[in-house]
Amino acid sequence: NLIEGIITGTDVKYEVDYKKNNKVAAIKFDLESGVSFDDIKNLFSTKDFTTRSFSKDKPMEILLNSDVVWDIDLNVGGIDGELDLSSLKIEEFELDGGAGNIKLVLGERHPNTKVDIDAGAAKFKIFVPKNSGIKIDVDGLMSSIDFNGLTLERKNDSYISPGYEKAENKIEIDIDIGAGDLEINAI
Repeated sequence: NLIEGIITGTDVKYEVDYKKNNKVAAIKFDLESGVSFDDIKNLFSTKDFTTRSFSKDKPMEILLNSDVVWDIDLNVGGIDGELDLSSLKIEEFELDGGAGNIKLVLGERHPNTKVDIDAGAAKFKIFVPKNSGIKIDVDGLMSSIDFNGLTLERKNDSYISPGYEKAENKIEIDIDIGAGDLEINAI
């Protein structure tokens, strides 16, 4: 299956829009007011299907097929948790959110991964494969930007790993945080 899930105790509606002769499925989840994402923990995992819960109080399990190329767009308010995308083929990942602490783990299963993060007051810890070509564009009022285990060169408004253009796997991160901390770690 492409996607499976178990949703309990929430007012969640979804719609599926098939495009390109049923080769692309756009799946949109709408959560009614009163549902919070205060405890996103391990939303995605590392099995053939990925599964995790949105909230301890109102559990929602979503299972994603790890053989499919994904374009994930998350629009959330306050968020504390971990998003482990390392087992998925991620072409694009977009996160629009408010305040919070987020751990994001990226993998190298897709040759070109684009990440776009727009958040308010937030602390991000992002983990990237050390052998990937990395390009990071940062905007906002960061208290600190730390790179651990990575050698990145500053070119104009970007931080770029040596050999980025020739890298077999490329990860491009565009991050705009109103205020907060950013930590990029090699794995």
